[in-house]
Amino acid sequence: MTPFTPGLEAAGVVEAIGEDGDDLSVGDRVAYASAPIGAYAEARLMPAGRVVKVPEGIEDRTAAAAMLKGMTTQYLLRQTVPVSAGDTILFHAAAGGVGLMACQWASRLGVTVIGTVSSDEKAELARQHGCTHLINYAQEDFVERVRELTDGKGVDVVYDAVGKDTFLGGFDCLRPRGHMVLFGASSGAPDPIDPALLQGKGSVYLTRPSLFNYIPDRIHHSGDD
Repeated sequence: MTPFTPGLEAAGVVEAIGEDGDDLSVGDRVAYASAPIGAYAEARLMPAGRVVKVPEGIEDRTAAAAMLKGMTTQYLLRQTVPVSAGDTILFHAAAGGVGLMACQWASRLGVTVIGTVSSDEKAELARQHGCTHLINYAQEDFVERVRELTDGKGVDVVYDAVGKDTFLGGFDCLRPRGHMVLFGASSGAPDPIDPALLQGKGSVYLTRPSLFNYIPDRIHHSGDD
């Protein structure tokens, strides 16, 4: 195997600037979470459009750790299916890294967050981060509980990074014309489905997004988030 330097997430200080770094200065603290690989190094070359400045008050280790989860949360809640006050969502693995950030972000937007977890300890953690309702799927059927919590209406969006264990049940949690967002598969990839299933579940939508299709270049993506 050809030797290489692994790693996609890091923070550091700009030591020199090339032609495309007009908005950066030597000495700026920056962070990134994207290709090209090579983050596990003392120094490296990085495209200027792939790094962001780190605000004062945020430690380098926090910036490096939060970038991937933060960008994932941003594209899920603000781009793939934008949510707003009054919406209700189901977020699987609510106590995970992305889940905790999503709970905070969504609740700040005025969204009702129903989260699934695997233990009471994780439920308390998610609750502390803004999750409105918690379902311990080790103890209760999450589909039935979602239906109870929504008075049978279903949720606007299901965000699922678990995959095989929760995928099909998620469709039964959606309102008519709701959205299923499958963005991971920690329990394994779901089995293939017949597209007619989407019509049978209420003309719902299914998408399988990837972060790196949403962040081709920092310079070409801007917004209030």
